[in-house]
Amino acid sequence: MDQIPHNQTKQSRMVFKDVSQNKALKPNEYFGRYLIDSELGRGGMGIVYKAYDTHLKRFVALKVLSQSAKSLGRFMRESSALAQLKHPNIIRLFDFGELPQPYFTMEYVEGVPLSDLIKEKKISAKFLLEIMIKVCDAMGHAHKYNILHRDLKPSNIMISSEQEPIILDFGLAKMTDTKERSLSLKGEVLGTLLYMSPEQFDGKSTTKSDIYSVGATIYEALTFRTVYQGSSYHKILYQTLHGRPIAPRELNPEICPYFEAVCLKCLEKKQTARYKDFRQLTKELQNLKANRPIIAKKYSRWNVARKFIRQNKVVFYGAMLAMAFLFVMFIVTSLWWRDAEGRLHNAQQKFLTTSERQTVIIHKLSLALKHSLQNNNANDDELDVLLSDIDKAIKVGDASQWDFVKEAITVPRKKPVVQNVGMYFAKGLNFLHTGNYLAAIENFTLSIQHNPQHSQSYAQRGTAYHQMKKYDEALHDYAQAIKYDANNVNAYANRAFLYDDLQKDHLAIADYDKAILLKPQSADLYNNRGYFYFTRNQYGLALDDYNKALQLNQQHPIVHANIGNLYYQRQKYSEAIASYKKALIHHQNPQSIYRNLYDCYRQLNDKRNMKFYAQKMRK
Repeated sequence: MDQIPHNQTKQSRMVFKDVSQNKALKPNEYFGRYLIDSELGRGGMGIVYKAYDTHLKRFVALKVLSQSAKSLGRFMRESSALAQLKHPNIIRLFDFGELPQPYFTMEYVEGVPLSDLIKEKKISAKFLLEIMIKVCDAMGHAHKYNILHRDLKPSNIMISSEQEPIILDFGLAKMTDTKERSLSLKGEVLGTLLYMSPEQFDGKSTTKSDIYSVGATIYEALTFRTVYQGSSYHKILYQTLHGRPIAPRELNPEICPYFEAVCLKCLEKKQTARYKDFRQLTKELQNLKANRPIIAKKYSRWNVARKFIRQNKVVFYGAMLAMAFLFVMFIVTSLWWRDAEGRLHNAQQKFLTTSERQTVIIHKLSLALKHSLQNNNANDDELDVLLSDIDKAIKVGDASQWDFVKEAITVPRKKPVVQNVGMYFAKGLNFLHTGNYLAAIENFTLSIQHNPQHSQSYAQRGTAYHQMKKYDEALHDYAQAIKYDANNVNAYANRAFLYDDLQKDHLAIADYDKAILLKPQSADLYNNRGYFYFTRNQYGLALDDYNKALQLNQQHPIVHANIGNLYYQRQKYSEAIASYKKALIHHQNPQSIYRNLYDCYRQLNDKRNMKFYAQKMRK
């Protein structure tokens, strides 16, 4: 039990002191009913003190805010919400008020900040995994009450004397359902730069922003350095928006590749590429701890190349265009000199003239090609003029050698594009499959405008909305698709996925059943319903559906892999191994199967096969 300070008795008189926003309190000074013991730390939001509550006879952490009056409304509203949080890994909020200036008190926790353990390199990956599972569970609890932290970092995670993580300082917390715009400054940038997500620099914090901060914390604890390095705000901002984190294993090869994969997935710049919520992230970390399969994929050199291309599109496509131009030059030059043997002397005499004319021809070809790509008009007088200029420029060699180039240029206008329902629908499907959901929605909408009863366009647009988490729009489109075609299997199957995400199990099952009724020969539909049952721990029903899928397609690799996961979950490792090996025969991603086989043999303590599949994973 906390002891009353030696200079405080029951008869002490409480003094309400007028505290300046910029003046720090000294030991033995009063702040309302709180007696200051010592300063614990300070930041942009205010100063934190260890103080003694003279009413409740206990030590507390007192934070005196330095926010301006225009933030007071937000502070009071959100403090009320924070007071409702009750989780063993979230610091308890005791009291808050406005006088003598805005403040709140929290439980005083004896312990060591995670940041200190990282600085001293006294944290193991195993202990980090243990505490981050609890931190993520606590953040999921806060998000359930629509509260964001927005300043999660190692210094705000206290490791108590019982080795339990306690999340501190919800001082930047914000309610996600706040509708009063006046309570938050538009575009306000809050939080610590090194742990802020790209969207936070625009003042647009979401639940995914806290997931990013968890990733930055894991990264620092694994590598003992921050994600990005920089001596100024602008350098850190640029790296956060445009840079690529160094893969943790490049800094320390001893780091588990799957822990690295989870960390980097949290740090994705696009919010849609991160975990969808803390519930999913907590489950992911629990699976990692239990050596079960995880969602995140191991980081590879291909990931590095792909991200470089995405972030440097202009450079990449410029290089590709230059290579294409050089290739055309090579072909053109080869054709030009195809009959040059035997006429070397004449060619040498005319070298300068020929080279100059080639340059002119290539330039005119470029103009014609550019015009052709920008215009699809079948009757294009301007293109005819450009082609005529090319003919006039060709005075050396056989003009027929250039015909193949002119033929390629005129192809686009020989087949004029007809913009119809099928055209828009096909373009929409292409964008949907490549992940460009906005473009997909735009083309499906154009298709619907041409044919307002085109059921498949509604169904696929619903899928695009679903991927963007616009659930109401997706449900509307699926309903429209079914309205115009009651036998639209895709609409029922995809709506089942949506109901699954929304955890409306009875509606999901109804749609899975309807889709299978309409298309009973689809192995994929049985597999999808089986996976639904699997995630609900209804293993018997799941296995029945998986077996029905195999009756329709005995070589379906995903079904075999899912059966392996089911047996693994039930600790039937020999049966899991048999299913995983069947999946290997036709699976497009054998690395994930190698990992699962390795995990099975590890559970069986079969070191010879563990070594074999460990080598497979490294290839």
